Parts: sequence; C-alpha cells; structure tokens
Amino acid sequence: MADTTTVRVRVTQDDIDAGVRCDCVRCPVALALMRAVPGCREALVDCARFDMDMVDGPNLYDVPLPIEVVNAIADFDTGAGMSPFEFDLTLPTTEAAHG
Repeated sequence: MADTTTVRVRVTQDDIDAGVRCDCVRCPVALALMRAVPGCREALVDCARFDMDMVDGPNLYDVPLPIEVVNAIADFDTGAGMSPFEFDLTLPTTEAAHG
C-alpha cells in the first residue's frame, strides 16, 4: 500500500479573481487546494508551506509547496499578476497520516 498520493491542483482564473492578496486562507492557491483535495475544510498557505484542516482528519501540517508555486504566491502577494496554472502535490494517504 502506498504511503502517499498525488493530487493535481488547478489554480483557475476564478481562483485568481476571488483570491485576496496576503491572505493565507483566501489566496488563489488556498482556494484551489480546498477544491482539489477531497475532505479539505480549509487550507492555510504560508508561501512555501501549507496546513490543511480536514473534515474527517487527520489534519496536515507544514506540507511543502513546489518552488514554482511559492514564486507565484510571492508575485501575487506583491501586486504582480497571476495566470492560471496547475501543479502536482504529493500528500500522505489517510493511513500514513494516521501513523
């Protein structure tokens, strides 16, 4: 049994339009994460990492983001534009997260 699963995260134009600069819960990447990960109640993005509050647990903490995502967040937060993009995210399976 695999200890991780890969999720494709799609940051859409709707996420970008609804995103709030310098808001770790309402930035475009946080919005896309909440939609992409089944059971995610809230995602808190801290530029290079994120935490995820899961409906049925366990919650995820301090998960690293790919560098291209980190750069896109930094650009967005400093006032630059953002275009829709996609990235793969490796997450622990429910079994692995439970230990």
